[in-house]
Amino acid sequence: MTTAWIAAAAAAVVALMSAFLTYHTTRRLSRHSDQIAFVGRQLSELYGPLLALSRASAASWVEFRKMHGAERRFLFPIEVPPAEEDVHAWRYWLKYVFTPINRRMFDIILAKTDLIEGDEMPQCFVVFCAHVTGYEVTLAKWEDGDYSSLGSVINHPGSPLHDYIETKYKELKLRQTALLGYAPRANRLRSIRERGGIRRSEFGSDAAPSSSDDDGAKIAWRKSMASSAPRGCLEVAVSVQSVLIRHSQFPEGPVLSFSFAAWEAFLASIRRDMFKPDTAASPPGNR
Repeated sequence: MTTAWIAAAAAAVVALMSAFLTYHTTRRLSRHSDQIAFVGRQLSELYGPLLALSRASAASWVEFRKMHGAERRFLFPIEVPPAEEDVHAWRYWLKYVFTPINRRMFDIILAKTDLIEGDEMPQCFVVFCAHVTGYEVTLAKWEDGDYSSLGSVINHPGSPLHDYIETKYKELKLRQTALLGYAPRANRLRSIRERGGIRRSEFGSDAAPSSSDDDGAKIAWRKSMASSAPRGCLEVAVSVQSVLIRHSQFPEGPVLSFSFAAWEAFLASIRRDMFKPDTAASPPGNR
């Protein structure tokens, strides 16, 4: 009787543990899948299209300014009467180039606000939407034959908008790579290199033992091929939520964590040689 009771209790405990583990694993995989799907939507429905349109707008603006007012900081300075040739060209470029792009970006932002992270709308998005609606008034006046206004009541946000979209896109691509951690490691590293994150010349094929992040996903540590055993080197890993750095000689020691945006900004600064003592960062251009 006692033996049968113990066997029944053991079977119940095993079944209970199996059910708990199955539930925990299913829940973790479901959360992981939801994260992959959400990041995919952010890239394909919001930041991907915005990046393409933003680059097209910026490139068009550069070409237009080469032909009109290249010697001036602003297209139509207040203190200088606008040339008729510049005004005529601006009407066509605004109506057939910039306005269609701006309206498309405006519609995407308003339709996909659920894909924007955080509690508030990015300020550059707010300024851009106000800029676009301001031009709608100007275009309506043009339709009525009133050409007294040539611009919007709100200036285009310029670099802050373009930089935000590009940084967010790169951040999401890194996060997507980390979430797709089940892919072959070579493909993951190649994807990061193609985006300009980790270059072959910077990080070699020497891999440190892998570990797991807070979500249980496996992460692989990488270090430079120039690293020497006696002195050691820094190791870098891409997790689901951030980029991690540790000392190769003390793998059990402290680990620094950086957001994807901060890591991209750090790499961009290195490529621009901003850490050289004799190099000063030039201010961004004005539009």
